[in-house]
Amino acid sequence: FAGRTLTMAEFGGWLGCLQAMPVDNSPIAKRLYPSAGSLYPIRIYAIVKPNAVEGLEPGAYVYDPLTHHLARLGDASLTPEDFGGTNSQIAQSAKLGIFLIGHLPAIRPLYGDWARDACLLEAGYIGQTLAQSGLALNIGSCAIGSLNEVAMRHRLGLADDTADVFLHTVLAGPIEPVQQQRWQPMQLTRLARPLDPASLRDWLKDRLPEYMIPAAFVVL
Repeated sequence: FAGRTLTMAEFGGWLGCLQAMPVDNSPIAKRLYPSAGSLYPIRIYAIVKPNAVEGLEPGAYVYDPLTHHLARLGDASLTPEDFGGTNSQIAQSAKLGIFLIGHLPAIRPLYGDWARDACLLEAGYIGQTLAQSGLALNIGSCAIGSLNEVAMRHRLGLADDTADVFLHTVLAGPIEPVQQQRWQPMQLTRLARPLDPASLRDWLKDRLPEYMIPAAFVVL
């Protein structure tokens, strides 16, 4: 991640991709990502480091997608020790962490034992939405598979894992535009030629004994 501070417009624009939007002929607001039964049981929490976002006090927040506001929960830190191992360097340079928490009471009455699985699917959609939306704002994100859940549960003021489940964590921060050039799809300068079985058989004859040359080729 780059060393600069995010502007409030950048950060707000990024979180805005998760905002609830009114839809014609729908009694409830919808979002850019799908959710089982349109229940949207995942709560989006953030821990922001000092000087991460202009005008935003460091600490723990929860995002309200209906009003597009952040509610501050209190003081909280984000340290490399929370992630450990190979992720510690990423956590060191990240400006903030996003935590996707499945609130099971919001979905379990309708989906029962499948509630957690439904939340996991939704968390994947949210993570991809954040990653894609960040590109236009030069905000990079890194998905993290493990963290110190005990410490983070306390900092975010969550209930136990029968109600609030850690689903996915994203470490994020500003990136330089040049970094995006590494993510461009590979450009093919020439198209691959169709397979010619006769030419392939001739090529193999120069390299393999006769009994090893296939009798037929099937193109998948």
